[in-house]
Amino acid sequence: STWRDAGSASLDHVIAERISPIDLPLRDLHLGVTPPFDFSFSGPRQPVDRRTEFEEVFELLFGGFSTPDDPVARARVAKKQSVLDSVRGNIAALEAKLGAADRATLNDYLGRVRAIERRISATGTVACQPTQPQLQRSPLRQRPEPAGYDPLWDADIASRAMSDMATEALACDRTRVVTLAWGQPNTYEWLRNEGGQPIRTDDWHLDVVHVGGGTRGTPTPQRDLLFRVQRYYHEELAYLLGRLRDVREGDGTLLDNCLVLYVNELGDGATHSHRNKPQAT
Repeated sequence: STWRDAGSASLDHVIAERISPIDLPLRDLHLGVTPPFDFSFSGPRQPVDRRTEFEEVFELLFGGFSTPDDPVARARVAKKQSVLDSVRGNIAALEAKLGAADRATLNDYLGRVRAIERRISATGTVACQPTQPQLQRSPLRQRPEPAGYDPLWDADIASRAMSDMATEALACDRTRVVTLAWGQPNTYEWLRNEGGQPIRTDDWHLDVVHVGGGTRGTPTPQRDLLFRVQRYYHEELAYLLGRLRDVREGDGTLLDNCLVLYVNELGDGATHSHRNKPQAT
């Protein structure tokens, strides 16, 4: 969807509002492997920014929190707080000049500022030992990394790093709600087609998704590509579930205490139908 499609807050935001303590550093966390379409909204036509760089996410979650006595961390917190102080100093003068509609927009903005303040003020050691994500590739990957490649821009490598960050955020109680979106690259060249060649298209959406996969009785080459790519996504979900399962929590695991919803945004990509969307919980 786009920001124009949202008539209200999205479900993840509604859940976060109901289950998140007031002093939680992040009411919800929105991650993306590649920049996807918006589907998280704090209100009508109010999309929530999605974070797509795992190093930035680690800093957001744990920078200045895991070692609060670090002078560098204290200086970073003080700098951020000074920026917020300067913003508050101009609010009263601005409100007097605004009409009702603009004041409502300003109030929404101030709500975001208050959320930042909660994150900054939530100092102290976290209840776990967060670790930087270990870069690793999918077992399905068959293409070697090119010389000088940057994993930050590699959708395959970034996927598992983001799953690591989602797990750390929940395990350390930095947030209670996480959304993780796998955006659609135009090429899946780290995967191989039936002939063993890298899966490359000029436009995955037009060349494969819109064409459709045919039927079981009359399969098409596009059907094979769709199956191989969807298997890749299912493997990435399995990795995330495995990471959640590996964290001990009480008498069980973190996975035992989570509700996970995995869904495709379309029921039929060829027609852009939203009916009968495949999902698993």
